[in-house]
Amino acid sequence: MDEHRIRELIDEVRTGRLSRRRFVHAMVGLGLTAPMAAGLLSAAGVAQGQPKTSSAASTRRGGGGQVLFQSVNQPIRQKVQSIVKQALGRAGIECELKSVVGSVYFSSDPGNLDTESHFYADLELSSKILRQPDPQAFMRAFCSWEAAQKANKWAGANLTRWRTDEYDRLWRAAETEMDPAKRAALFIRMNDLVIQNVVVIPVFIRHAVFAVANSVRGFDFNPFSGPLWRLVYWTREA
Repeated sequence: MDEHRIRELIDEVRTGRLSRRRFVHAMVGLGLTAPMAAGLLSAAGVAQGQPKTSSAASTRRGGGGQVLFQSVNQPIRQKVQSIVKQALGRAGIECELKSVVGSVYFSSDPGNLDTESHFYADLELSSKILRQPDPQAFMRAFCSWEAAQKANKWAGANLTRWRTDEYDRLWRAAETEMDPAKRAALFIRMNDLVIQNVVVIPVFIRHAVFAVANSVRGFDFNPFSGPLWRLVYWTREA
């Protein structure tokens, strides 16, 4: 991101088109600290906004506050966002929903701040698919060296940017472990770390229904590859 683009973002904050929080998130992604980002706004004469009156007051049980929850603008995902917002509201937490058009959300443009990999929000709805019978590649998405960041042009698989040395060691050990039972135990522990640290919150598994004509021969469904993986062997009886 060049100086011209940063000035544009500052102007968007000044005119109210971009929140201060999102600006700070963007600058932190470039390697600045939050105080440095705030300093850029102050130097540009952008006044600190007055705090909003909110009914989401902090509670002794830890409730209250405000979060930004983003996702792509698809009906199913927006329904999930609405359900989560209602649940957070009951806990005394304000939730701002953000829906991004798919061509932007899934873009690989490193300069696009609204992509899934930039993750400039508190919560993000993302779908993960285990495409292989072996989970090694799938679990790589939580390794520290896969963190999406400016250095790798936001192309890393670890969108949450969570890291822990224990997880990294377990993943490396699973690469060379030949005993199936011991290797399974490594993945179970990795999964426990991800869930116990609330890195991700599993919501649902999408199921699909496929109809196949009685005359088709050679069809064999594979849950890791979908219904068309043996298409070359299909034949049809008269």
